[in-house]
Amino acid sequence: CWQEPSTGGRLLRGSSTAADDMTLDKCATFCSAWPYFGTEYGRECYCGLFVSSGGAAAPLADCSFPCAGDATQNCGAGNRVSLYYHKTKPRPESPSTLGDSTRFGCLTDSRDGRTLSVAGPASDDMTLESCATFCAGYKFWGVEYGRECYCGNEMLQTAVQVENSECDMLCLGNSAELCGAGDRVMVYARD
Repeated sequence: CWQEPSTGGRLLRGSSTAADDMTLDKCATFCSAWPYFGTEYGRECYCGLFVSSGGAAAPLADCSFPCAGDATQNCGAGNRVSLYYHKTKPRPESPSTLGDSTRFGCLTDSRDGRTLSVAGPASDDMTLESCATFCAGYKFWGVEYGRECYCGNEMLQTAVQVENSECDMLCLGNSAELCGAGDRVMVYARD
């Protein structure tokens, strides 16, 4: 049992569904392409590549809502997720190299101070390759929120490098790639 992040957002940020006949098996099947799945409020199902930062383990007794489709199973509770892991699902990773670029790492970012100053396209078809192509004339390029692209010849001095696992959103244009996260930009440097 896990609690949703106190900072907002979802513990699992992939696909989601809700049904009045929700069961653990139904959620597992719906999320079969994702490593993590979880149920909440008795009828909601969430999938994810990673467990988002800000969430925390909660007492198992907190996940006490019966599943809408099988009252013998527990399906989370209010802001509590009954969390499961498909052991056979590999996790996508940001490649260490891509064309003429090498992964620099996951850095903090915000609207008040962009790590990379040139805003590229924001697209539901975003891939690492499309951002790299757009930023061809720049030393650095990066992806954020699964759909945003940024470029620059230098990085903001106050940007902080964090664990690569914090850049855990799938690229909307290629679910085998990771494209940063909320206020996290995965940066690549040209060789």
